[in-house]
Amino acid sequence: MLTELTPQQSKALDFNHSISLRANAGSGKTLVLAKRYLQIAIEGGVPLHNIAAITFTDKAAGELYKRIAEEIESQIYSSTQKSERIKLEKIRRQLVSANISTIHSFCINILKEFPVDAELDANFTPIDANKSSELLELSIEETLKEKLEDTSNEEIKYLIRLFGSKVNLIKQLRTLINNRKNVLKLKNNIYSDDAEKIAGYFRKSFNKYFQIIYFPQVKSLMKDLTTINNKVIGDDPANDLANRVADSIQKLSKSSKPEDVIKIIHQMIEYIITTAKKIKKTNYFLGQLRDGCDNEINNVENILNNLSNIEINKSTKNIEYQLALTGKYIINLFDDTLFIYDQKKMELSFLDYEDILIKTRTLLQSENAAKYLSNKFKYLMVDEYQDTNEIQYEIFMPILDYLKKGNLFIVGDEKQSIYRFREAELEVFRKTNLDISDKDGSEYLITLPDSFRMEPEICLFTNVLFKNLFHNPDKLYNEVEHSELICAKSENTGGKVSILIAKDNSDISEAELISRQILRLLNENSELDWKDTAVLVRKRSSFKELENQFVDYKIPYRIIGGRGFFQRQSIYDIYNYFSFLLDTNNDAALIGVLRSPFFSISDLKIFEISLNYGHSFWEKMIGSKSDDEKVAAAVNQLRQYLLLAGKKDFNTLLTEIFETTNFLTVLASRSDGEQELANIEKLQRITNDFSNQGFKTLYDYVNFLKDAITKLDEEAQAGLASQSNALSILTLHQAKGLEYPVVFLYKCNEVSQRNTVKSKSISVDKNFGLLTKVPVNGDYFNDYISVPLISVRNYIETKKELAEIKRLFYVGVTRAKQYLFLSATLKKNNKFNASSFMGLLIDVLNINLDLHEFVIEDDLKFLIKENSNYKNIKKLYKTIIPVINEVELSEVRDSNIGEQIRTKNFLVRKIEDTGKGEIISATKVASYSQCPLKYKFIYKYGYSNLYDNFRSFRNRNYYKNNFNDDVGQEDIRNGDEVESPLIMNASSIKGQIIHKVLQNEISNDNLEKYIDDELAAAYPNFSDSQETKEIFAKTVLDMLNGFYHSGEYKYLSKYSRYKNETEIYLNEKDYYLYGIIDKLIITDDKYIIVDYKTDDIEKKLIENRAKYYLNQLNFYVYIVSKLHMEFDEIETRLVFLKFPDNPFVINYNRKNIEEIRKNILLMIKGILREEYPKNLSHCYECNFSINNKCII
Repeated sequence: MLTELTPQQSKALDFNHSISLRANAGSGKTLVLAKRYLQIAIEGGVPLHNIAAITFTDKAAGELYKRIAEEIESQIYSSTQKSERIKLEKIRRQLVSANISTIHSFCINILKEFPVDAELDANFTPIDANKSSELLELSIEETLKEKLEDTSNEEIKYLIRLFGSKVNLIKQLRTLINNRKNVLKLKNNIYSDDAEKIAGYFRKSFNKYFQIIYFPQVKSLMKDLTTINNKVIGDDPANDLANRVADSIQKLSKSSKPEDVIKIIHQMIEYIITTAKKIKKTNYFLGQLRDGCDNEINNVENILNNLSNIEINKSTKNIEYQLALTGKYIINLFDDTLFIYDQKKMELSFLDYEDILIKTRTLLQSENAAKYLSNKFKYLMVDEYQDTNEIQYEIFMPILDYLKKGNLFIVGDEKQSIYRFREAELEVFRKTNLDISDKDGSEYLITLPDSFRMEPEICLFTNVLFKNLFHNPDKLYNEVEHSELICAKSENTGGKVSILIAKDNSDISEAELISRQILRLLNENSELDWKDTAVLVRKRSSFKELENQFVDYKIPYRIIGGRGFFQRQSIYDIYNYFSFLLDTNNDAALIGVLRSPFFSISDLKIFEISLNYGHSFWEKMIGSKSDDEKVAAAVNQLRQYLLLAGKKDFNTLLTEIFETTNFLTVLASRSDGEQELANIEKLQRITNDFSNQGFKTLYDYVNFLKDAITKLDEEAQAGLASQSNALSILTLHQAKGLEYPVVFLYKCNEVSQRNTVKSKSISVDKNFGLLTKVPVNGDYFNDYISVPLISVRNYIETKKELAEIKRLFYVGVTRAKQYLFLSATLKKNNKFNASSFMGLLIDVLNINLDLHEFVIEDDLKFLIKENSNYKNIKKLYKTIIPVINEVELSEVRDSNIGEQIRTKNFLVRKIEDTGKGEIISATKVASYSQCPLKYKFIYKYGYSNLYDNFRSFRNRNYYKNNFNDDVGQEDIRNGDEVESPLIMNASSIKGQIIHKVLQNEISNDNLEKYIDDELAAAYPNFSDSQETKEIFAKTVLDMLNGFYHSGEYKYLSKYSRYKNETEIYLNEKDYYLYGIIDKLIITDDKYIIVDYKTDDIEKKLIENRAKYYLNQLNFYVYIVSKLHMEFDEIETRLVFLKFPDNPFVINYNRKNIEEIRKNILLMIKGILREEYPKNLSHCYECNFSINNKCII
């Protein structure tokens, strides 16, 4: 069982001691968790109901459960002893009811066991955020109404004035209730005293932390400022500012009270600091004196800036008292609101998210419950322990009788603690480590250093970067130690770290630069696929710009864990539809529905309707005399559902609307179609649940959607199957615990918004209390004032945020297995913010991004296995990191697109073309140039079958007339009754085979066999006789032989740089141009575009037929000219293979190309605007004409 484990992993399986396991990224912690779990059950003989495994998410619980189940199956399969197999099978049966869950599920089960002790209804129901929010809003409104009805209540008047409005007060109160576990603790620890004592607590806390934080800084300040000041005095002994500074430094060295220090500091700032927060040059520290003092200057400026925010004056005590009194008022309002909220939940037997943990902690203060659970759960295993908080610690420890009886196994990594916004507390991880060390010894604080995930280049980059970023950690600010990664991959596997820098004023955005790099990477690495790539972002607001570019570049993607479910446009569309059904006078809803995929009516047509007479837009629409088919269809459908809205429930109505419209079809056609359809399925489930609550009307449903869209912006989008072949977009927090062969860290120049205490907002701080700025002497119109403690709190918070940003950076970097790309946009000032990922990188590695590359070199440890034993070897390792500013547009690899198409679930209803994001091919442009109406028949109405049937009919008659009279008669006899599949499709099959031969450059000697094999493999079910197939193959062979022996073939063969069947793409903002060139030749001074045609024409008609294809060639020329601006000349050669030595050749220069551009854009404009006039001159060769006249 242990042979595959490293020594550290093996040591972690010792279940006779409590263990803290610090697991580096990719070190195999889930494997260890699963094996330890089974070891306890098998070797310890412990029933599974006595073991609890707690994970951070339901997904993680599922993965652990699956890993344990797989391990059991593996051991059953390999076991040779019957008794052992019986034991394993018993464990497998128990696994169904095993305690493997999230902390909330674990606590729910405990509360279900002790409903009486927990003072709960035995049938209580946990409620989601939606229901909780609804009850809380009612509770707040009820509380405020009661308070405001009492005109003598000065507290509520004060709070409304303090926060600026009743609306803002409600917002703050909502936040306090949702964070009530900490507010309740503050109430007991601080706000149970009177305001005078609370103000004294603020003062005492400030003095304590000023001593800890600022006195060391003041000491450093005095040292460096003395160095600077001595240089000034040495240059000019009479310098007034320098002598004042010297006097201040002398006073500072004798000061021990914070208020004295602050007073002196402010004097110093007045003497020598500019408004730009820099040391003065004029009249003080002149330029020539600064040489060699950069570190001293930076240190002095930073420290003085830190201290400048603290003010202590005569009014400080009054402000501290005012803040204390404000806190008392807030607690009173909080208590009253919480009482009503708890009453409402109790009446309905509901528990919200916070209740579950709070009530479990309270229950465990009962000796009976704690003793029972301590006997039940002998082993407790907690994953991702760095993301736990104090209340969870207060639940775990009583269950384990504070490690006196139970066994605790925690797994985590301080470097990956990134959930402070969810109240994760690193202090709890450290405190638990101390508990385990005191109980079992420090040797049971184990580290898994080996990374089985990352290539050596990424391991090296991670070690070098983060040993500097995590240097000299201070626990006060949640800073963590670096833990060196040991690479468990071989040296020659080919990892790569790269930096992508987009310029703020460039035409190529950062998202587009990433898109191009993805295409290039997948083209250069055939083993990679879309699903191997992830783009990680810090903020969800970045999703949209990435989505837009991926749509433009035809990159399939999916969003993992995206929030804003109710804010998706598809949900808005459905909300608009039902809002209109509820009220036909709701013009905004109706127009929204018309523009949506339900009807896809253009803005121009909507504007035309708006010009009609009518009081509402619906009246204007039904009174419209427009002959537009879409408008008529929309009116009919809306009338139908207006009638049904009064007869059917909204749940049934939603299903019917989906079934009778193209809405789902259009959504499915998008690049994120899979995500959109999953979201719709989720909405249907939500709608069904809402309907099942009983007595719900269409009015209720519309209001429910409205409230959800307005308030529930954190609702997650529907999850997708992980096997879908699409690139992943997700936040760094969502990426935690995941890994990808290719990782892009997007917007590494981004910074977080600082979480400082603000006016008209409450900050809940577990150590310092309820903090806000308060008005002086009731002045609500000027700036509010901070107590000194707030400056201390803000400084600590800023440092903690920076420490978390560093850890977030670590998480992002360590998601990559093989390729890591850090991307950023360089702003106009050519600087990155010091707290951004890129700023941190540049600072600690001291690199210059103006260079094309930089080198990282350091010792790297490798994990190797010799004679079944693991050992570490150290090597000096080097990697070159390129800095990329431009990426050439690459072709999309066929195999990837094919795979995406194969795995796509297609909906068969008609999908309407839309202008924006449309892909326009050379074939489309050629068809539109021949006749816009013909284009409409083929691409809008899908009448291409008429064309195919005509072509088959033409081919059948051609071959009936041209095959030898005594060959194939059986196939062509009674042609109208018995039709040959080969003859019916001869033209297209011939073209496909010939193009394949030329693409793969099949030699003359192998032609005959290749054609036969291709015909047999591609068309095995054709019922033609062997003689017919041979005749057909001979016509193909003759055409190719003629080409191979031509002068044109000899001419083309002399070029060595070329691409066959090359795909070209051009992003033109709102649409995408696409084409396939048969042969693209690259010379020193021009590009040559070669297009082969297999048309059966007479020699004298070559020039006329060439004109037929001219717009297609022009389309290719335009794209190539845009993609390769370095060439001024492009040559096109149209080669009719029946007469290869008569190529139709055109040479283009930039002047010609400009004219082509205008013509191409004119046609594209017509396509996007859906303008389809007739071109009667094309009728004589159009398949949609009869006797050379248009069919309509």
